Amino acid sequence: MCEPCQIVHRNRNRTRIFRHSLPPDRGRPAPAEDVRMSAHSLTAEQNVLGSCLIDDQAFWQVSDILTGADFYDERNRFVWQALSAIAALRTPMDVVTVGDALQAHGLVESAGGMAYLYDLARDTASSYNVRAYAEIVAAKSLERKVSDAGAKIAKLSGPESLQDAQAILSAVCDHVASPTIPVGKAMSNLVKVMRAQAERTTDMLGIPYGFPMLDDMTAGLRECDLVLIAGRPSMGKSLLALQIALHSAQFGAPAHIITLEMPTTQCMQRLIACASDVPFDRVMDAKKLIDGDWHKVTIASEDIGKIPLYFDDDVYDLPKVLSRIRQAHAAHGTRVVVIDYLSFMRMPKAERNDLSIQTITRELKATAKALKITIILVSQLNRGLEQRSDKRPMMSDLRESGAIEQDADVILMPYRDEYHHPDSPHKGYAEILIRKQRNGPTGMVPLRTRFDVQRFEAAPEGLPEVVKDEKPKGFSRIGTVRRRDGSD
Repeated sequence: MCEPCQIVHRNRNRTRIFRHSLPPDRGRPAPAEDVRMSAHSLTAEQNVLGSCLIDDQAFWQVSDILTGADFYDERNRFVWQALSAIAALRTPMDVVTVGDALQAHGLVESAGGMAYLYDLARDTASSYNVRAYAEIVAAKSLERKVSDAGAKIAKLSGPESLQDAQAILSAVCDHVASPTIPVGKAMSNLVKVMRAQAERTTDMLGIPYGFPMLDDMTAGLRECDLVLIAGRPSMGKSLLALQIALHSAQFGAPAHIITLEMPTTQCMQRLIACASDVPFDRVMDAKKLIDGDWHKVTIASEDIGKIPLYFDDDVYDLPKVLSRIRQAHAAHGTRVVVIDYLSFMRMPKAERNDLSIQTITRELKATAKALKITIILVSQLNRGLEQRSDKRPMMSDLRESGAIEQDADVILMPYRDEYHHPDSPHKGYAEILIRKQRNGPTGMVPLRTRFDVQRFEAAPEGLPEVVKDEKPKGFSRIGTVRRRDGSD
């Protein structure tokens, strides 16, 4: 144990002085260049663990790149193992719960004692950079493994030394890298998938959107995809995303909604109106409920309460969003995530706004691919389309369109003609414009709008269209509204 030292800890313009015992490497964080000079960094290890102790979401930000073996200090390995055990139980992480976990296995002293845990938590100002510190820990772990392998290889001799060296290096590569898949194995896996597809009783390749025509054109929500729903205000983009999540959960695929625009309570009220067919204004104000409404609302709320649907409304920056996604996937097997919406997310620091958006979309796409889930991102369109006569949105209307257009696998743009033209024959309808689909066709899917009960509905008959009759002699021209199937 080192001599008691004094650490001046500045956090948010406050200065606090702590007097306590710390391991020799503890103290002010070393610059990144200094941290990387040796084959281990106690500072980085301790900051990772401290972040997890003060913010239990931090564990999920780094659990995909760290294992207990990556920690150089034995104490830190034991603490990480305790954190992992707690994570498996889905219980909160803090000094007390980690201490209890260590105590249950008789490892408190091996982990440095309770004083060490309190030091870790107290001397970690923030969990904001936990991912960066974890990457340092992982890099140092790799350095040690390579160094150990080199030492073993240096001691080899004899005719079989080359073969033994290859085995040693192979073991290191298998441990630290994602395995390279031989083409034979890849082909075998692909054939299995194709056979499963051929034997299925539906045309769906993924989770249903919940609207037959949209499902026919897209084959459903596919794993690893980033789906963008973009539109101008009052087009119904948030409602569409919410309803897709509801359909997913009703289908049996757990869905997670991260709502940045509205509180969870309001989202639930929308869902109740949608499921009960009770007007939204009456659900919003229970005093307006009439005879029979309470029964419908009660049944709808009970049915929704049974499906695997989860909400978050208290995260706004990208690291927290990614952490919640990983946590929900680990806890509930989440398959569909809705983020509503992009403009309310705190932008990562970057020289330009488009680079910030690029960081968000690429991290979300990478997360969808890593977890094999579908992420639906809701976004606003710029005002450019307001200057056009045809106000149907196009790809160029996306804010910072380059990054979003490149990273998204599917881009859906809801459009309501009646919003711009009150006398439109398409009143009560919306066009869901599929502007991009990486693995399928583009086109338009018509839906009925039932905003009184917060719901989109299928419109198999298509959009109404105006068919002008030819002008008979002696009569003025008369326009009639007909549907595409020919009915009035």
